[in-house]
Amino acid sequence: MESLRFDIRHADGRHETTTAQASRIVIGSGAHCDVRLAADQAAFEHVTIEDDPSGPMMRSLPAVPVVLVDGAPFASQLLAAVTVLRVGASEVQISRAVLVAASAGNAMGPAMIAKLGVVALLAVAIFAASRSSSEPAIAAPPKAPSLFAPAATDCPRVDESEARVVADDQRAIADGARERSPFDPREVRSAVKSYELAAACYRVAQRRSDSDEATQSAQRMRDDTLLDFRARRIRLERVLLVKDYEVASQDVAVLRALTEGGQADEYSRWLASVSREIKNQKVENK
Repeated sequence: MESLRFDIRHADGRHETTTAQASRIVIGSGAHCDVRLAADQAAFEHVTIEDDPSGPMMRSLPAVPVVLVDGAPFASQLLAAVTVLRVGASEVQISRAVLVAASAGNAMGPAMIAKLGVVALLAVAIFAASRSSSEPAIAAPPKAPSLFAPAATDCPRVDESEARVVADDQRAIADGARERSPFDPREVRSAVKSYELAAACYRVAQRRSDSDEATQSAQRMRDDTLLDFRARRIRLERVLLVKDYEVASQDVAVLRALTEGGQADEYSRWLASVSREIKNQKVENK
């Protein structure tokens, strides 16, 4: 994607300028967001800008307050040369720069966009490594944990009608968790688990197409999350070497959310220690 410039006027009067270049750019209050607004102004993730065959596509996520462009609500639209959006009392002016990606004639699906996002994160990691000092500021991380348990294969009901009820309930739970996951990454594991249980019960209920659909939804969430998880782990290790604590704090927040409550005790403890060290470093640098 092109490099985009963001001129941000916060609700408290602060003015900030930043640039971003990735296959997916997020505007919101989450620590991982590329353009971060105050928590009382924006949702965890409020607006996304993603690669599209016709150019950068801006989308408003389901959140409050409604995002305005030129004073009117919008759902999705291509970025103009200059686009001004308003989230609550905050204003973000987005300016397009020169294209640096592949030609617009090559259509890219979700899988390719996800891969480009990982490439962008790995590029940052390589750049950071080239600037690293000889000694790391923080201890090396333990082995990466497994985020997901094995897929559910058994339904708790053997009667077809009862199994269908369980499957419908679990799919509804999974759909809700998936909708919340952009705002709270902890919902990812709940969504995957419920989709897989729904798939198992749909098989008992002889609903093959519904079972396949639930299985595919679970697998897509697994794949996308593991891709992002790997990219963030690699980038975190590299930015810690160069003591870039602003970038590190963003990745730590997302990684802690993804591993919370899972089988990742050692890694979770390491992330907690990294978070404390980052806070200490920020205090010392003030």
